[in-house]
Parts: sequence; structure tokens; C-alpha cells
Amino acid sequence: MSKEHAEKIILHAEKMKSGSVKVYDEFVFWFAFLISVFGNFFVSVAMVPLLLVTSNAVAFIAAPLLGFGVRMAVELFMKNVAHLRKSRHDAIMFISAAIGLAMVYVFAHISNILAGLMNLNSHNPQIIAVFYTIGFLIPFVFPFLSKKQ
Repeated sequence: MSKEHAEKIILHAEKMKSGSVKVYDEFVFWFAFLISVFGNFFVSVAMVPLLLVTSNAVAFIAAPLLGFGVRMAVELFMKNVAHLRKSRHDAIMFISAAIGLAMVYVFAHISNILAGLMNLNSHNPQIIAVFYTIGFLIPFVFPFLSKKQ
């Protein structure tokens, strides 16, 4: 079966969906998006104590690992439950990456405020947020790298 034939079948199936299935698809999309946002939020909050007690080197290793972990959790949900179209899946991932970048920046900044009050070392929030986002986006980049080889 050719790729074009498979795409025609999928488009035909999309057109044949009932109204309730379309509503369900929308619900699943927004639910997957909310899971991603909450995952980013909880990891950002959890990073505050981590940033208070770690050096820059540890923070620069932990941030991408946490970003990667959140991404994998969202991927697992979307692969096993949501079964979203590729365009919607990519949209959730890029918007989630942007939200994660902003949340990690804000909570790293809050960590720096607390660190200043407690006379602890601080971290550059921009760098921590970028490292987190890199970890979040690494799974997106690898499929593209493997296709080029």
C-alpha cells in the first residue's frame, strides 16, 4: 500500500466520523494538552528546592533530564491513549515546550529570590529554562536525524 493510498483512507475515515466521535477527539486533544501543561507546572515547582541546593553543573544536568522525563510522560499518554493526528501531536509538543520554557524560567527566578533570602547560590533562569526545553525537545529532533541517514 502506498503512502498516498493510506492518506486517502485516513482522510475518508476523518470525514466519516460521527459528531460524538469528533467531540471525543477534541476532548482527548485538550486533555492531552492539559496533562502536558500540568506536567510542566509540577516539574517547575519541584525544581525550586532542587535549584536551591545544587550547583550550576548539577542544575544543568538535571534540567534537561527533567524536561526529557516530562516529554516522555506526555508521549506515553498520547501514544497509548490519545492517538492524535501528527499535526495535533506536534502542536501539543511545541506549545508545551514554550509553556515549559516560561514556567521553568519563572520558577528558577523564584528559586533565585529564595536563594538570595537564604544566602544560597543562584542560577541563571534563562540558561536553566533553555536546558529544560532542550531536554523536552530532544525526542522531537532524533526522528529527524535518523531519517536523514
